[in-house]
Amino acid sequence: MHVIDFGVNGWIARFDEGADKSHMASLGAALGQVWSRRGGDAVVYVGFDGRRHSLEHAQVIASALAGYGLDVGLSREACPAPSLGLAVARNSRAVGGVMITGSDAPNVYEGLIAHGPDGGSVSAGFAQAVDQAVSSADPSIQGTYQTVDLLSPYLEELQKWMNLSPGHRRLRVVVDGLHGVGGAPVAGVLKERGFDVELIHEKLRPDFAGMKPQACEPWVDDCEEAVRSLGADMGIVLDGDGMRSAVIDERGDLVAPQHMVPLLLHYLVEERGMRGRVVRTLPCSAGVRTEAERQNLEVTTVPVGFERLHDEILEGDVLLACDEFGGVSLPAHLAERDGALAALLLAEMLANDTGKRPLSRQVLAHERSVGRQHYVMCEMSLETAKLMGFANALPGLNPKNIDRRQIVDVSHADGLKLVFDDHSWLMVRPSRRRPIVRVYAEAFSLERRDQLLGEAVAFVRGGYKTESGE
Repeated sequence: MHVIDFGVNGWIARFDEGADKSHMASLGAALGQVWSRRGGDAVVYVGFDGRRHSLEHAQVIASALAGYGLDVGLSREACPAPSLGLAVARNSRAVGGVMITGSDAPNVYEGLIAHGPDGGSVSAGFAQAVDQAVSSADPSIQGTYQTVDLLSPYLEELQKWMNLSPGHRRLRVVVDGLHGVGGAPVAGVLKERGFDVELIHEKLRPDFAGMKPQACEPWVDDCEEAVRSLGADMGIVLDGDGMRSAVIDERGDLVAPQHMVPLLLHYLVEERGMRGRVVRTLPCSAGVRTEAERQNLEVTTVPVGFERLHDEILEGDVLLACDEFGGVSLPAHLAERDGALAALLLAEMLANDTGKRPLSRQVLAHERSVGRQHYVMCEMSLETAKLMGFANALPGLNPKNIDRRQIVDVSHADGLKLVFDDHSWLMVRPSRRRPIVRVYAEAFSLERRDQLLGEAVAFVRGGYKTESGE
């Protein structure tokens, strides 16, 4: 049996390296043991995506949880992860939920994510307790569970959020589910509101038709082409479990997260009158902070990982929390990312625009008001020894030889981030899970951005040794 390392982000493995019924039973028993300590008539919900063994694994998990005396509700069908989180958050008896999913990982992976009582991340203490219980909990104990409808209440909630004006435009929208569980719900909500919807990659396919279920380039190419060929007003792409989304403008161009999230924030404040703190991860585009400050909103920046965003959500008064990949949580809806809601609100924004401006013009107008920023992220593979050497040296570095501009802020909160006096910045961050270093750069010109990217890459490849005196 492979070693199970359970954390706040759950557990994931390849099908041929541990993602099987035996490991799922062990995890289900461990989760059941920890949750059963709450006592009473505690409820736990279980959802699953469309991967090859997800239903089977969800049934194993549900049986194991029920064996520990929990009242377990298993989804009747494959469902988006936010629908599970919403079911947990709306039931006062619910202590948590389990989503069987590989999220946006390739089709050879499967895993599970545990959700806390508010539908968001579990705590580090809870994850540690489950990790410790894996070796002692009895997976042979099984119980009876019931099947429940997680999808219909979720669709009803999404419908409630859409606020279309009386004279709104009837948009033509291409929705791309990437053969995952997120596309059909979004298409259904838009159709219910009278939009003309073309749903592509609708059918659930365990192999995702050879694609990665990620709402980013190059996997959005088919949606981009469909928008162009159909003359659609916009496209919406959902990732494998519906946690993140991307939007395509009427020209068939991807609206990158560094433009999408600030535009959404602008709409929420200016047109919906919503207020509150904005929480973002360190590698997020400066555009999120700029828009928040324009709206006189407090900004909180945290290290990478949704659990850090969730900790801030628990503190209260958060309007929007976002990660660097475009994952957006609106805590008034759910203390977790929901790609469907973010995309639907952008469709609402476009439909309600009194000037009937196409999406590309709205993006351009917003850029003109805050300044156009060019963002890039790349991954560098390093040999294990070199990666460890770099990671160990990083906390003690205070670079003076990177770039000619003055450094106005240095952060070691999550790798190393340097902000320069022209508001450009770069960041290097060793991955916690993979043998790579992620490198980020952002500036108001492509030339400046690429210059910073080159500086950061050289720093990772060995330039840091000069700073450390090696």
